[in-house]
Amino acid sequence: QLIYGAQPEHSTSPSRQFVIYGADAKVRGAVSGLAEQTKANLLTLLRQRDDWKTPVVVNLQPQRANVPEIPPADLRFSQTGFGIKLQLDLTISKNVDVSLVERELLRAILLEMIYRKQPHITAGAVLVEPPDWLIDGALALAPGRDRGPLIEAVVTTGKPLPLEKFLRQHSGLLDSMGRTLYRAYAFALVQMLLDEKNGGTRLAQYVAHLSDSSNDPLADLRAQFPLLADDAERTWQLALNR
Repeated sequence: QLIYGAQPEHSTSPSRQFVIYGADAKVRGAVSGLAEQTKANLLTLLRQRDDWKTPVVVNLQPQRANVPEIPPADLRFSQTGFGIKLQLDLTISKNVDVSLVERELLRAILLEMIYRKQPHITAGAVLVEPPDWLIDGALALAPGRDRGPLIEAVVTTGKPLPLEKFLRQHSGLLDSMGRTLYRAYAFALVQMLLDEKNGGTRLAQYVAHLSDSSNDPLADLRAQFPLLADDAERTWQLALNR
């Protein structure tokens, strides 16, 4: 006689891409709703339909007073013989940072897109992360966002950062003011790319090619966006002015 272990309580999101474990049904439902809305916003920007292949497992764990070092959000992705595995561990507390949860969900969604057409990734291969500017820019362009502080950050800064330098920045290493300015630049860059003819489709192509990107982020962008081919710096400065 076979005795099956009871499946832990979980919820599956409407698109079935997000399988959420832990907490109660109400909290799982809220995370499911946020995940689906985050994905819908991105698909609208990229002019893509939902064609996901790899599910994202979300583990909700309560905050423990005796283990304060657990990060609020920990996205782990690894390769199996059948493609990538995506798991997002979220620490749920009364004052949970929704913007952080949204950011990590978007990162997971983009990772799935990057490796969707690569089912056979060799073990030990270095997996490419979506660039910070793409995550921040897409979040800033989501409906209903207050972009006032971002516009103010660009207006009050001195000489704007050259595009090539900005593309090589890591937002996690910046202080609070630097982060706001970084988000402002990211917003301007993604808007600039989307404004090109077929911009959304081009950006989707850029994401699909990230897994074989080079060490030159500007060259990778130029490969998909002709508007950067001639004078990328001038195009960038014009976008910031606008």
